[in-house]
Amino acid sequence: MANDNCIMNGDTSAFVAYLRCEANMAADRAKQLRDMADSFEAGITNQGNKTSQSPTPLESEVVEYAPLDENGVPKYKGRKRGRKPKKRKRQRNPNSSKRQHTAYTLFVQTTYPNIKSQNPHLQSKDVISIVAKQWADVPEIDKKKYGKIEPNLIQ
Repeated sequence: MANDNCIMNGDTSAFVAYLRCEANMAADRAKQLRDMADSFEAGITNQGNKTSQSPTPLESEVVEYAPLDENGVPKYKGRKRGRKPKKRKRQRNPNSSKRQHTAYTLFVQTTYPNIKSQNPHLQSKDVISIVAKQWADVPEIDKKKYGKIEPNLIQ
């Protein structure tokens, strides 16, 4: 009923103009399709004579329209939406140098095995939390020393 009131209040001319525009677009599309059908039909009859090849529609002419809702109105404007292609992963050079370890990772590499051997019943997350607490207690001077250690010397 709300739509009936809207149409009766003077929006009828806009609605009629919309319908006429849609009809004109449909007529244009129907004419294009008839022309394509005629050209295909002509190509099929000439194919027996081998005089000409049948014309093929260009991919740019093929348009996928948006799906219609229950009222026959397109759900969205523009072409059909779909999954976007995945971005390709950048190829890494296996011979390139790797990033330098931080002081914290070097500290974890040295202290984790000791704590794990002292407390074998603890889970890894508990051991890491103990290591993190120890790291918080380490003075800044010692933290800088861990930053200078070579990673291949740690075992």
